[in-house]
Amino acid sequence: MVLQRWAAARGWQPPPALEQAARRNARPPAYPRGWPGFLVPPFELLPAPREVDLSHLVAAYDDYDQLNEAHFAGVLPPLRIRINPRLRSLGGRIDPRRRDLELNYFRLEELPATRVEVVFHELIHLWLYTRGLPAGHTAEFRRKMLERGHCSIRYGVPGDPKGPRHAYPGSDRRVVYHCPHCERQYTRRAAYRQPMLCGSCLREGRGHHRIVLVARLEGQDPR
Repeated sequence: MVLQRWAAARGWQPPPALEQAARRNARPPAYPRGWPGFLVPPFELLPAPREVDLSHLVAAYDDYDQLNEAHFAGVLPPLRIRINPRLRSLGGRIDPRRRDLELNYFRLEELPATRVEVVFHELIHLWLYTRGLPAGHTAEFRRKMLERGHCSIRYGVPGDPKGPRHAYPGSDRRVVYHCPHCERQYTRRAAYRQPMLCGSCLREGRGHHRIVLVARLEGQDPR
């Protein structure tokens, strides 16, 4: 069943009306050269999914089908859903151009009830991209999240139906960034490779303020 879904997604061609609408909607800075469309072919069919992943993938495709009808009016293109055993810190991620959704095996094992919310989050990115709109965590993305009662785009926010953040295995090293303007702290597994601005200040209209690295932690998990 899973390989059949992969094959159908690989062979899918976007309807001309969809492409035309997306190109009309696409605007800089999200799409400075216009809407780039979908890659053809988007992915390969091998390697096949692991036997241990099949039950999770069947359930995730059921989630996709139900969410597509309930929240996206059935307009989402078919996609490949797979499990990436190297994905640790994210519940899932999607490449909209490739229509390729990866799920975190450790979260699925530890918190299976949150799977549908992870799939929903990633499908919003695909939905926005398919319409030629900015596919990041925009205001429209947040409005869509509210349809299922989400109070945040982040995992582990108290009261959010996504539930707690999974205790993924891996390094216990952490780095802490601080915004001197709003005093907010950000904790990550690794340092950024380039200067970064405070997302909270940007969202709240407080201006562009660079966050600074203030601590490196090891042997503890500050989550």
